[in-house]
Amino acid sequence: MRVEYLEYLLEVGRAGSITAAAEKLYLRQSTLSAIISNLEDELDVKIFQRSRKGVTPTPDGELVLEFARKMTGIDAELRDKLSSKNSILRIINLITYPSASGLLCATLTKSLKENYPDRTFIMHDVPINKLLTKLSDGVANIAVGAYIAEMVDAHEGFFCERLFDDNFYLVVSKDSPYASRRRVNISDITGEHLVFAHYYPVVNDAIIRPVLRQFSDFTVLSTNEAIKMAVSKNNMIALMPGLALYNDIYYEQGTLRCIPLTGFQHKLINYLIYMPQLDSAEVFLLDEIRRIYAALPEKLVCPD
Repeated sequence: MRVEYLEYLLEVGRAGSITAAAEKLYLRQSTLSAIISNLEDELDVKIFQRSRKGVTPTPDGELVLEFARKMTGIDAELRDKLSSKNSILRIINLITYPSASGLLCATLTKSLKENYPDRTFIMHDVPINKLLTKLSDGVANIAVGAYIAEMVDAHEGFFCERLFDDNFYLVVSKDSPYASRRRVNISDITGEHLVFAHYYPVVNDAIIRPVLRQFSDFTVLSTNEAIKMAVSKNNMIALMPGLALYNDIYYEQGTLRCIPLTGFQHKLINYLIYMPQLDSAEVFLLDEIRRIYAALPEKLVCPD
């Protein structure tokens, strides 16, 4: 019996629905149902009673879930014990897309140092379209990503939580003719020189591509900081997530202006995705990420 299957049982118990649990786990509903059926056959008990309203544990199922909680707890404890003896396992890895890195890095570095001083924290900046692949490859057990569509591509065995809905904004220098505007329509700026990072917006994105095609002149740079420098020094314009300007020194000093866009209402949905088996330090990391995002204002950028 695999420990991750016990995690699946616990998630079904929490959700009260195989369908809802499958969506959170990024499993097909049929796959999760088959796993539960196989476990029931293996244990020779009925774990969940199914109805139109969802599922509820049977008396035997309550016993199974109780032991599942104990066994997954023991598994996490074992991982903690091993990590204290193995220098490789003492590393805490986190995969993030670049705008989230700026939000998370300072707070996570401080809190992990205070609570897990024997661990080394490594944050991996990864382009949005490669984040799930890196997670599947085992680079880390936790990732913070972003996407425009309502659904992430299905990846079996992951938990996923929606953290925050961001928006794209027009970023210009304080000397730009757009700097005093409270709103700008995307159609009004297509004659300008657009600069953006290679990881987002991406030229081959099905939603972004038609917008980028409207610009006759654009430059692709490697980082958010390079973009901000190009905008501030060269009077270019950029389309960036609000998160990229949150607590940003350029924005706070007035060097850059961040202006809401019309005609480009695409949310950039931040999400937390993680593997079922985590040690105590990784569970702490999850809670810290949730706390940081929960403290964000509903609107990151407001016009003056």
